[in-house]
Amino acid sequence: MAPVHYDVRDISLLFVEDELEARDMLSRMLGMNYPGLTLYVAENGASGLELFRQFRPEIVMTDINMPVMNGIAMAREIKGDDPEAVIVAVTAHSDTTYLLSAIEIGIHHYVLKPVNYLELFSVLDKILEKIMLQRLVQEQQERIRRRELQLSEAQKLTHLGSWEWDVIKGQAVWSDELYRILGLDPETSPASHRGFLKRVHPGDRDSLEKAVQQAFDNLQPVSSHYFRIVRPDGTVRIVRGQLEAVFDAGKIVSMIGTCHDVTEQKWAEAALRASEQRFYRIFQATPDLLSITSLKDGKYLEVNEAFLRVLGYQRSEITGRSLEELCVWADEGELREVVDQLEQAGEVRNQEVRFRTKDGRELTGLVSAEPIEINGNTFILTLFKDITERKRLEVDRARLAAIVDSSDDAILATDVAGTIISWNAGAEKMFGYAAKEMRGIHLSFLAPPERKDELSVLHQSVRKQEQVTHFDMVHS
Repeated sequence: MAPVHYDVRDISLLFVEDELEARDMLSRMLGMNYPGLTLYVAENGASGLELFRQFRPEIVMTDINMPVMNGIAMAREIKGDDPEAVIVAVTAHSDTTYLLSAIEIGIHHYVLKPVNYLELFSVLDKILEKIMLQRLVQEQQERIRRRELQLSEAQKLTHLGSWEWDVIKGQAVWSDELYRILGLDPETSPASHRGFLKRVHPGDRDSLEKAVQQAFDNLQPVSSHYFRIVRPDGTVRIVRGQLEAVFDAGKIVSMIGTCHDVTEQKWAEAALRASEQRFYRIFQATPDLLSITSLKDGKYLEVNEAFLRVLGYQRSEITGRSLEELCVWADEGELREVVDQLEQAGEVRNQEVRFRTKDGRELTGLVSAEPIEINGNTFILTLFKDITERKRLEVDRARLAAIVDSSDDAILATDVAGTIISWNAGAEKMFGYAAKEMRGIHLSFLAPPERKDELSVLHQSVRKQEQVTHFDMVHS
């Protein structure tokens, strides 16, 4: 599998597995697929818990059935220490008891042995992507928080330029801070109404003059007006202006106002918008089906490209229409179950459901959902992971396994070294050995001493995908 493309050098993973061979193999695969990932390895739950408390890795991947302390007990301790810890269970156990125990303590990622590396790395890729997105959000929030702190300090230090314009005499007075905002020297640039307008960006000059005129005509203050200032060196600053008229005997005699340099605040807002746009691009690029629907009426606000491609819709056919109108859910009962769980638990994680495409095909997938806030309104973010092909392969494998198990012929399988790894009931009847006795035994054990070399040559031919003839053997 090709390595992921994001930087995992600052991310660590704890792998807990009691079987040495499995531990070594998966450790090597993790190192190859995620170069730079810091990997801690433990042979049981107790050692794993100790390493977690020492290094605090972001991800924990663990077997369940282990000596000293099993994976469930270790995961419960880890969740007690850090409820946000991400835990992936990699185990041969698939019964309901283990699954319920794992879900109860917050393990939402479950990979069965023998490990399908593509499936495992797909799970890890999504976890790593989520961690990277969370870090990006935290970085953006920290940048914005620092900007807000800077603005707060600026207000404390009265970084507000003030001015006064004597309408009768036509004279103006600027504060030192206003000179700084305008980029002018008090010694060489006398204050004047015309001089101020000269520094206003040409694109904003007319709207500012209209605001001043309205203050004259309506005898009302201008509470807030944004415009740009162009300094002599070409630097552009964004200013929020306020002004108010001073009256004497019912006539305007002067105007006073302030100019607040809000450039940094506007930059922060622009950075936030850019961040939102980036998240939108990630939303659209995600390979799983994503949708945002209104909690109030179930209407689609947005879906990603995978949603449209897989289900066969155009965007105009989706947005603004409700779940009931489109019938994307193949079973209304499954939809109600998800909605009920969402209302009761506040989230849904990896629940198997069926979706229906526009042309009527049914897809099986794992759905996850949670509420999100957008502009003060509550929406539901839903992710559908298509597992239709995986389910088909599982059925095929089960059918093949049933055929093998029910056959009266001796059917066995070996690894590339010739070690027996499976042994059906027909082989048990024919050779008289139980499957548990033969797993791990070399194939040559089945041949008479004088024919072991012949069987080894035959095995080598099979490895090379060469055509082989029958190997007749008398078993007594």
